[in-house]
Amino acid sequence: MNVEIFKELYESFGVWAPVIIVSITLIRILLNPQKLREFMDTFSYARRRNIRDKEKSLESPYLDSLTRKSIQKQISEDYFYQSTGMRLDFYLRHAMLQLYEYSKGSITLPNFKRARIHLSYEDKRLKVSINKFEKLFGMFSGIFFLVLSAMAIFLALYLINFLFITDSTNILTKEVIGSAIVIVVYILVILWGSLLFLNIFSEIKNAEKIENFLHENPEFNDEYLMKEPVFDIAVNNIQAIEDQD
Repeated sequence: MNVEIFKELYESFGVWAPVIIVSITLIRILLNPQKLREFMDTFSYARRRNIRDKEKSLESPYLDSLTRKSIQKQISEDYFYQSTGMRLDFYLRHAMLQLYEYSKGSITLPNFKRARIHLSYEDKRLKVSINKFEKLFGMFSGIFFLVLSAMAIFLALYLINFLFITDSTNILTKEVIGSAIVIVVYILVILWGSLLFLNIFSEIKNAEKIENFLHENPEFNDEYLMKEPVFDIAVNNIQAIEDQD
């Protein structure tokens, strides 16, 4: 295989795949900026420092009870995020943990993490919101994942054959190296796209799993979750002491 065949193979795929992948990535960031915030938190120690600052601020005697409770809720949210990777408000977190306990392992925390953008807590009920377009897009995402994964594997095998088998005598030529760099970047974009579509497909499937469980167990929302959750750090501390004893 020569460089011209290599170029023709790359050009045959066109630019549609990178354009679609980048566009969908930007749309998902705009529609759900929390994902970007969580991604940035993963590579930053600012969150831990922020928790320490909040904990230190609680020592001030000038805080009123409402401000103190608000800070305590924020700290609770931060610690929950560090433990599970999910940034949730108190009420949705309460509903998720209640369902996790109620399902006895049928619904796991990873299920919640993948489906969380479709979950909400309204009117003392845990709700799953998936419209028909999202379900259809989720199905096509699974197909796109398979297609892009196959493309990435095919291009990677071709690159290996091109560089190390067929044209090993020309591997140091500028033309070959330049073409190889272009196709490597293209493979990385395709791999990113396959992971992106896999993530979308996984979100929909896990949300549907939770939705089906709630439909099959209506007593969870009707009876088990009807009691209004109360955030009381004093009660939590007493319970923690009792557990230690």
